[in-house]
Amino acid sequence: MDKTTVIGLIAGWSFVFLAIGLGGVGLGPYIDIPSFLIVVGGTISVTVGQFE
Repeated sequence: MDKTTVIGLIAGWSFVFLAIGLGGVGLGPYIDIPSFLIVVGGTISVTVGQFE
């Protein structure tokens, strides 16, 4: 993995957690299980569908 990729991933996740932390409401409002299942399930399904 390229060094700039790692830096970009760390910076991206840092901004996400910083925004959540500055919001002052905790993680509760950001956790939605049905949305998580749609995103993760759809991603896995499309990825599996692309392999032949």
